[in-house]
Amino acid sequence: MRIRPLVASVCLSFSGLGSAWADTQYTYAGVNYNDAHAPYTTAMGISGSMVLPASLPASQTDIVIGPGTSYPISSWSFSDGVNTYTQANAQILAGISIGDPPRFKVSTDGSGNITAWNLAMVSPAAPHVPGQPVDAFNIASGSGDIAGDHSDTTCVLLNGNVCSQVLDGGTGFTFSPAQGSWSMQPYIPPQPGPVAVPLLGWPALLALMGGVAGLAAWQRRRDGVGS
Repeated sequence: MRIRPLVASVCLSFSGLGSAWADTQYTYAGVNYNDAHAPYTTAMGISGSMVLPASLPASQTDIVIGPGTSYPISSWSFSDGVNTYTQANAQILAGISIGDPPRFKVSTDGSGNITAWNLAMVSPAAPHVPGQPVDAFNIASGSGDIAGDHSDTTCVLLNGNVCSQVLDGGTGFTFSPAQGSWSMQPYIPPQPGPVAVPLLGWPALLALMGGVAGLAAWQRRRDGVGS
């Protein structure tokens, strides 16, 4: 009897893996608020991360990063404990001076880690209008973190159609007394989870087993004829 093995081949694709490691994720961990106004509490703080297509250069001061610069931001996600800011629902706050684009600045140490920063965001994304209720936050080295919820925060000044200044409604912004810190690591995109394989019920399983047995019997008869 000649046995003809069935060989199953599995191909794994690693295309794009090298380029994924070129992306760098910068993660921020803030200090809990010590002056919090509802809906914020002192158990909350600002945290989040942003992804750049490449690492920032080392030992640089006031690197301009953001849209239209040499250091664009591929994606970001920050939380102030109540609101989440992503590229889908938020906007980098524009500078106050006319023509200032929605960008911000960071400085780095000898290893490219962020050591000084000033980052402000507002949600929803542009276009904005004066008097519009917005969520906003600002993290800045040397001055701590500030957050404001749309229930008490409005946009009062525009640069083009992008909000460049916000004002609280009288209760005062929620803030942390001290700055947080940044870490950096290669960015690995989320991998898709395992695909669920449907299980066969007993009737289908018995039918399948019967088909396999019939195929094996046919194979034995064919081998017997050809031998």
